Amino acid sequence: MLIIINITAVVFVNIAIIIIIIVVFVIITITIIIIILVVVVVVVIIIIDNVVPITVEA
Repeated sequence: MLIIINITAVVFVNIAIIIIIIVVFVIITITIIIIILVVVVVVVIIIIDNVVPITVEA
């Protein structure tokens, strides 16, 4: 019985580690995508601002 419990515990720990790694990778990729999108938007705004003079009145 103890052997079975140990095996299930190891399996659960391995599954938990894999899930944590997957979640971390997903979070990292999402943050990288968001950063890339922000940079692209800023660059596009700067290019448009340089090409077409836009006066933004706050």
